[in-house]
Order: sequence, then structure tokens, then C-alpha cells
Amino acid sequence: MKRFENNYEIKDKQFCDDYMDTYVNGYTAFTNSATTGILAILQSLNLSKTDEIILQEYGHPASDNVCNILGLKKVYSKNKGLLMDVDDAISKITPDTKVMIYSETNGFVSEDIFKLKKVCEERGIFLLEDSAASFKQKINNVKCGTIGHASVYSFSSSKLCYLGGGGCVISNNKNIINKINEFKHITNYKKYNPKCLTTYLPEALYPILKNELLLSDERVQKRLKVVSWYKKYMNIYSPGDYENYNAISLLSNTPKLEKTLKLFKIDYRSLVYPEFGNDKIRDKHIDIPYHINMSEKDVKLICNIINKV
Repeated sequence: MKRFENNYEIKDKQFCDDYMDTYVNGYTAFTNSATTGILAILQSLNLSKTDEIILQEYGHPASDNVCNILGLKKVYSKNKGLLMDVDDAISKITPDTKVMIYSETNGFVSEDIFKLKKVCEERGIFLLEDSAASFKQKINNVKCGTIGHASVYSFSSSKLCYLGGGGCVISNNKNIINKINEFKHITNYKKYNPKCLTTYLPEALYPILKNELLLSDERVQKRLKVVSWYKKYMNIYSPGDYENYNAISLLSNTPKLEKTLKLFKIDYRSLVYPEFGNDKIRDKHIDIPYHINMSEKDVKLICNIINKV
């Protein structure tokens, strides 16, 4: 350990800690993925099996899977597009409701999240903001990831900062971060909780993460340019009055989208995004290419193909 402490990775880790703490104006705990970050947050709350967690019927399956692992009681709200139907979620609150999970699917978010936050604070409900895909985005000039009582960011390969894996937990409640850090630093392997052992982010990734963080603002601008081209040549779905630069999605009920789905061969979606409700939103939208190095010519070609379907 002494040899490692003389290594440059320690300074890189400190840079990443300071960068994220400053960005969210709070506290950060790095994890090996956003999913294990969600798991660690829920474990830090010491929930019982009778406590209810409200989450939306369609979205990234991470939160749903974590609730299954922990054996927690799930209650599903309807969706409004790709996002939680906040009014429906509020109507499902009971005295047993302890957590609300708002998933910013594909980086999308709506102003409704502020209404949800107000209700959660009034009723003593913990708001977990799954902002895995929303790093560096804002809604009403508020940074995504700083709205809930605790949130997660992802650094997987499709995100703004990509390590191939990795993530972090964000909260302005230091006690939550301290508990999560206790999960990560195991000293007595006879007492460890196996569901938390994998929350650890390897030190070797910190030099890479440092570089990714330094490049993030430049990538935002490149992605916004790609978004502007899509808007120029084709109508795209966006549920809020802000720029989503983490995904470009089409949302439709028309047969045209069914043909487009076949064209892009998105068969995996049925397996990755299981359908919990009746809205079948999973079958109503697709994500289309948005790589930061795409040219306007590339975007125009994709739009022409879809517009002719």
C-alpha cells in the first residue's frame, strides 16, 4: 500500500473527488457503476420489506433490478413519454411510501421533477434521482443530479465521460456518502455485505476519469451541434425546453416508427427494457446515432433515411 500511495493515481483520485464535489456543490462517492450506486443509496436508507418504493413502469431497468436484488416492495407509476408521470406517481403515495425513484431515461428530464421534489419534501419521502445519463445537463438552470436527495452518474461507454464502466453517487447529505464509503472500504471480510462489495471503483481508472472530466465541456458543445443538425433535418422528441445532448430519440405511435425500428434492428430493446405497464412505450421509441464526431453530412443521411420510411 505504501508503494501505491507514492503513485500518481492518488493525485488523480483527489482531482476527481474535488471536481465532482465542486460541480454538484455537495459530496461524491465513486462506484464501479451507476447501478451499484443506486444499490448503495437504497442500502444506506435501512429500508424494511414493507416500505414502498415508487418507480416508473418504463425506463432503464437498473432501479427495478436493484429493488429485486434487495427484495424491496415496488409500486409502479405510469409513464408520460419516456419519463415518470409525476401526477400518477403522487397519487400512488401511501403512508408506507419511503422512496421515489425518478429515472431520467436517456438523459431526458422534465420540469415535473421539481413538483415531485416539493411533494417528497412535504411528505418526508426520499427522492432518488437516477441521473445516470444526465451528467452536465440542466433543467431550469439546475444541474441534473442535484435535484434529488441523492443521485447517480454513469461513466459507461455511451455516456459523456466514458470509462467502459464506473459511476458515482451524489448527495448534499454527507451521512449518506459516509455510509456508502463504508460499504466500499472493507477491512474485515468476515463482516462484509456481499451486495455492496462491488461498489468499489478501481484506482487505475482515476487517471482516465480525470482526463474524461477535463474533456466533458468540449464534448457537450460537440453533442449540442449534432442535436442542432437533427433538429434541422428531422423532428426529434424532447420533453423539456432544454438541450438533451446525451441521446437523440424518436417517439411516435405511427406505423412509420415500426418500420424504422426494423431498419435500425433494435430487437435488443425488448430484452433490456422489460415492459411493466400497458403503454408499451418501449415499442414507441428508438435512439438514433449521436456520436460527437458525426458530421452534418452524416446526420443528414440518417435523417433522409428515416424521413423516407
